[in-house]
Amino acid sequence: SRMDGNGIYLFEVKKNLKLLSCLKFDRKETETVSEYRSRILPELSGNMQLQFMEGYESILYGNKEENAEIWKVLLEEQRGLLGILKEKSRFRYYVYKFFGR
Repeated sequence: SRMDGNGIYLFEVKKNLKLLSCLKFDRKETETVSEYRSRILPELSGNMQLQFMEGYESILYGNKEENAEIWKVLLEEQRGLLGILKEKSRFRYYVYKFFGR
């Protein structure tokens, strides 16, 4: 309740990154966010573009403020990642839903 808009946004981004980890797309220690996105994008099913990572970078490195557009992208892609996880592994999906947040 004490986080500002950017803090809440970054908290939600971490949920998306956790979902990617549940899908077995872990980020390497030496990878930038852009490199990570480029590496995993071809392996993701559906029409996922991982545009939330652009918003994430702009807030982290560009000192930008969160806005309605990047929130929309983040939440749409979060639902998409949840759908992919549910399709690929119902077990990991339910573990995430009950314990992963």
